[in-house]
Amino acid sequence: MAQIIGYLTKAEKERFKKYAKGLDLDASALANLLIRRELEIRRLVLLYSKYHSEEGSADREKITGHQSSNATKRAFEKYVAGLGFRPTPSAAVLFRAELSERWLQKTIQKP
Repeated sequence: MAQIIGYLTKAEKERFKKYAKGLDLDASALANLLIRRELEIRRLVLLYSKYHSEEGSADREKITGHQSSNATKRAFEKYVAGLGFRPTPSAAVLFRAELSERWLQKTIQKP
């Protein structure tokens, strides 16, 4: 099974898991939705400077999107490489952006 990983601070990871649970998802499912969305809307270059973190990895915890096939992982790797980024920090950017923007929550909320 293919994986796409992003590292968040412990506090961010807990917020991400709580947010996912509130949407009746696990963290992996939410991560997958955000990665698939990014492959469609392609706005990482706009998000990167705002949500990228240079902090050391010692205080980071992993969020893993478990992919059902290698196709999504390969597409994500190719996409971010084309922007000059690496997959792991790019995934973390997407996860942090969602914690701020709450796109999925807004999408599925009742009006």
